[in-house]
Amino acid sequence: MFEYEFQARHTELVRAAAHDRLLRAARQARKEARRAQSVGKNEEGAPSGLRALRDHFTHAA
Repeated sequence: MFEYEFQARHTELVRAAAHDRLLRAARQARKEARRAQSVGKNEEGAPSGLRALRDHFTHAA
């Protein structure tokens, strides 16, 4: 029984860590999108917020 509990707890911790990384990546992407959007307002060809989000996640993968 102990081995099963250990494996179950390990699985919970791995899932929590993955979720935390996902939240951190999303927060960073939103921050970069806001920055790109504010910087690109008066510049031609500046990436949109959605493009910055997409680029962040495609480069992170």
